[in-house]
Amino acid sequence: MNSDLKEFQVLIVNPKRCMDCETCMEICALVHESEYIHLTKRIIGSRKRIELEWAIFCDLCAEMKEEFIEPKLGGKPQCIEACPNNAIFIGIIESYKNESRREAINRVFNNTI
Repeated sequence: MNSDLKEFQVLIVNPKRCMDCETCMEICALVHESEYIHLTKRIIGSRKRIELEWAIFCDLCAEMKEEFIEPKLGGKPQCIEACPNNAIFIGIIESYKNESRREAINRVFNNTI
């Protein structure tokens, strides 16, 4: 990934796939020995009809303890790997600014809605 865009990375939860099992919150609290990440709703797409929840105060497991890092996972945040519905992913904020609604739907939801 382009290192210039790394500062725009954010953890995103797709509410259409999330089934509120709270697995991500439990693994986050375990890995970081603190409270889980907090979410805030944001709108993307030019027509403001696509709603996602972005994790705030998330460091994308930059401070993750060594025993939780698995080389085969490529150092991804553990909540992404733990989610049974693949509802969590890392997105680049900058890339959302100029997308049309259709482009955002296709990219974010992978044609699943």
